[in-house]
Amino acid sequence: MNEKNENMIEETKNDLPEGEVVCVNKKKKTSKKVLAILLGVLFFLLSFAGGFLTNYLIRGKEANVAYDLVAIMQKVGYIYDPTTGENRKITDKDVGDALVKGLLDDYAKYYTAEEYAEVTANSKGNYRGIGVSFYKDAGTEISQVVGNSPAYHAGLKAGDKLLSGSVDGGETVIFNDEKDIINFIGEYETDAELTFTYERKGVQNTVNVKKKSYVASYVTYYDNQNIYEFVNKDGGAPQGQERESLEMSDLDDDVAYIKLDSFEGGAAWQMGKALDYMKERDKTKLILDLRGNGGGYMDVLTDTASYFINNGGKKKSAVAIAVGKTGEQTFYTDNNRYKSISSIAVIGDKNTASASECLIGALKTYVDGVKIVVEKDNEGVARTFGKGIMQTTYILITGGAFKLTTAKIVWPDRTCIHGVGVTKALGAIEATKGEGVDVALDELKNAV
Repeated sequence: MNEKNENMIEETKNDLPEGEVVCVNKKKKTSKKVLAILLGVLFFLLSFAGGFLTNYLIRGKEANVAYDLVAIMQKVGYIYDPTTGENRKITDKDVGDALVKGLLDDYAKYYTAEEYAEVTANSKGNYRGIGVSFYKDAGTEISQVVGNSPAYHAGLKAGDKLLSGSVDGGETVIFNDEKDIINFIGEYETDAELTFTYERKGVQNTVNVKKKSYVASYVTYYDNQNIYEFVNKDGGAPQGQERESLEMSDLDDDVAYIKLDSFEGGAAWQMGKALDYMKERDKTKLILDLRGNGGGYMDVLTDTASYFINNGGKKKSAVAIAVGKTGEQTFYTDNNRYKSISSIAVIGDKNTASASECLIGALKTYVDGVKIVVEKDNEGVARTFGKGIMQTTYILITGGAFKLTTAKIVWPDRTCIHGVGVTKALGAIEATKGEGVDVALDELKNAV
């Protein structure tokens, strides 16, 4: 765990701690009026300027006054509270959270300078922890093990249930939910040796995992004989390594399987290397697994999409379009990196969101015969998450940042899946939960 509870709809995979809102007394008209004025100035200055999926943007002088709102409150340090008649301490985070929680959208967020520094580091793949994630309010079952993380090297897998933990033979802590696990890991410093008892397919095991800094990897390749993974146990940038593996032995001889966990860090570069390895292995058909992939960054998305889109001699092709207050901005593939693949089947589920849904849209637009398989959830509904809106992050002179929703996103064919997701109505093939690979494999058997 990267010391945060991972929310499955957060495209940057960071659900950073949020402070208590103390600067707004909603029962007092004066406080409402002041906050409304602050918001008016903020929105006047922070006009839509492009970007997508936390595409970071440094504004110029025209935005400095808005940014100074936070800086001024940080300098003043307190406000008069008419309810108590006392001066109440206030921080830049209080102001930011008041704006975000009180009057902005569900995806808006304010980051302190320290939090934003961590977000920036995470966007490059630099993490500290053990590398496991959990869906919010989903118990102690691991939703994802980050590639090249301590948990990955220790052998933990998605689906394992963490039951308890201890350190150096000390007191055993029983886990009732994901918050217990987060708190347990958060108590210890880097290099602490943590011992976990976990359950896999009804059998209990114990594993030791060291909490440390690592560089995440996001792509893993399988065929019916080998695995190609991006690892580096020494803490440096992960590099591609092959080894024998029968984990996907049911794949046909001409089929490769690639799991893409997020559009962050070196994901695009890793995808290119995995596709090169696929060619070396003489595999012509691909299963691209986007289950659980909550999104990421626009540049990583466009670079990744460029491997699958045949530009036909053009310099670039549209991947997605942002429709905002002041117009449209189209995001293109930057390079002609096309890797020829005879047939592609892509798999999604209810946690496939944002940039992942955009990649599905690009494949549907440009790749003839692509098969889209969507697994059903526990209620029997087959759809992806349905996030078709854009966030832009504005960096403040304080070092902190505001993330605001600034536009909706449409596919190259103008389809918007926000609130709906990718479903059968858009040509998706439904699959029972856990059987997406089998359905995709069947579809590829019939492909030319």
